[in-house]
Amino acid sequence: MRRVAENKFRSNREWAAKAGIGEATLRKFMSGGSQAMELDKLMALARAADMTVSQMVGEVPPDSGDATPPAPAEDSAMRSLLREVLARLRRLTADMDALAVELSLRLDKDHK
Repeated sequence: MRRVAENKFRSNREWAAKAGIGEATLRKFMSGGSQAMELDKLMALARAADMTVSQMVGEVPPDSGDATPPAPAEDSAMRSLLREVLARLRRLTADMDALAVELSLRLDKDHK
């Protein structure tokens, strides 16, 4: 990861900002003060560097395959959550339509 930082960014601050994580988190991990980092933060760092996590941590060469990590929506848990949100939106839309009809009927009744 040091090679990524040195080759792609002027500083850890720039990399952390582009990834949307705290600079202190990245600094602590890079200095060895922390032996682990949450997967979402690793993925954010990899996306900021236009790499996969495997490329970023040196498991595979940087020039191997597609350097673009999969979009978060491709994750099955994320897809499941998005399906649930869509179902809720559809129910809310149906409820709003029913309320609009009821309101329209009441307005028509009051107007007559």
